[in-house]
Amino acid sequence: MKKGNIVIWLKSSQREAFSPSYHKGASYNQLVRELRERQNLFFAYDAMSYRGDDMFAPAYEYLNGEIVPTGKEIIADVIYNLGSIPKEDIKLKKAKITNAPEFKKFCLSKSATAEYLSKFSPKTILISNEKDFWFAVEKIETKKVVFKPDKGTNGIGVRIFKKSKPVLNDEMRSYIEKGAVLQEFIDTSRGIPGICGSYHDLRMVTINERIVLVHVRIPEPGSLISNYQQGAVIHELSEEVLPKVIR
Repeated sequence: MKKGNIVIWLKSSQREAFSPSYHKGASYNQLVRELRERQNLFFAYDAMSYRGDDMFAPAYEYLNGEIVPTGKEIIADVIYNLGSIPKEDIKLKKAKITNAPEFKKFCLSKSATAEYLSKFSPKTILISNEKDFWFAVEKIETKKVVFKPDKGTNGIGVRIFKKSKPVLNDEMRSYIEKGAVLQEFIDTSRGIPGICGSYHDLRMVTINERIVLVHVRIPEPGSLISNYQQGAVIHELSEEVLPKVIR
């Protein structure tokens, strides 16, 4: 059976993602190795590499742990949109795209995902002006309040403050103008037996109701923000170490 062409489309600035020193490097390289066993795998960088009609040039391939030029034009059957590059109106001929632009846009919005997953999400209130901010603070029922840009990433702009001592500074105001949220604080200070002793962010990836990836993020001392870009440490875990109640 003829193999298809998978193109991982990312930004030049993301080249380090497949370096062993990158905090997710081991996982990304494992993904690449397993995809190569099943299909033809290629890489393309930045918007200019897409030539239309599912074609990418220049394209790269993965050889002996390195990403090297192929010198060929590649027609993609599947595009893995790792770099959030294409716009929603991208013109594809036959290729299928994973992490489609519409899906990436949805995932970037804290208010949209909280509404969709309301059964599982902490109370989340969208705010667009200072009046909304003070109204939302009163609606939050936890002792701590979490402020986030609605479409932010990497923990940038996140603030956590006591409800009894609310904080609103110029930086937060600039985020509010573009859309922000206030959320109730999930207290994880009790930790997870055998994994961590205090504050954390446990993340699990599932495919077809099967856990395929688990990691825990632990904030740096004195911080409550469990984000790698904000100083947190990430530990990948096996499913077996998770307490049964979590599984």
